[in-house]
Amino acid sequence: MVTNPQTCESVAYVPMKVSTPIDLKPFVRELPIRACVCEEPELTLTPCGTFIVTQRICFEIPIEIGVESKIGNPFVNPKHKPYKEKYYHWSTPNVTI
Repeated sequence: MVTNPQTCESVAYVPMKVSTPIDLKPFVRELPIRACVCEEPELTLTPCGTFIVTQRICFEIPIEIGVESKIGNPFVNPKHKPYKEKYYHWSTPNVTI
């Protein structure tokens, strides 16, 4: 009769793939537009005795570009099989004398 049975402890490791959905929404916002004068005005006399005023102006058109993100709940993909074996199996003998 064996009074001290020999046992073996074993741990199984099952690889799984965990995913998290992320929703990205890019956006562009227009900010207030400003006009500015770039140079002095030019005055041109026409043959008919009238004047033409020419002015160079610039427009500042600032925009804000960004992205809003929303992170969803993580989930496990049970169909994922990254390895040929279904699981790892490590055994450690536990011998009692």
